[in-house]
Amino acid sequence: PLFMTKDNLLKRGIEKPKECMFCLEEESISHLFFDCVVAKILWNLFSDFCGLTVSCYADVAGRWLDCKKFELANTISAGVLWCIRLTRNDLVFRSQTWMDIKQVFRRIWRCVQVWKAMFKQSMVREVDRWCSYLEALIATPLAIMPS
Repeated sequence: PLFMTKDNLLKRGIEKPKECMFCLEEESISHLFFDCVVAKILWNLFSDFCGLTVSCYADVAGRWLDCKKFELANTISAGVLWCIRLTRNDLVFRSQTWMDIKQVFRRIWRCVQVWKAMFKQSMVREVDRWCSYLEALIATPLAIMPS
């Protein structure tokens, strides 16, 4: 199924502003998940934590082929993608207000906490490290947050 970005909604006669809810640039799938300033910050944090670079879909998808080796990275990247989408949909369809990137950090944290019930114990420890990393970012004033 086609992801309902604003450009795809418009093709179906549903008018929403075409601007990204995070940065006001024109929204597309690539923009939302990889090129938007919010996505770039999230992928930079992912890179700092996992030591892996993400700049496009192929960077994420390529690691799914070796799921055992990249188990933690795959979990985190799935959380990042899913929570960008959920946050964006809340802004577009539920008229929520964009405050700052910490909204996405909190959503990723909550999402991964729910997913932990499905992980084996060794993975839970690694996911807890990621959640601690997010907690530190949430507690950090935005003016000194890494980009």
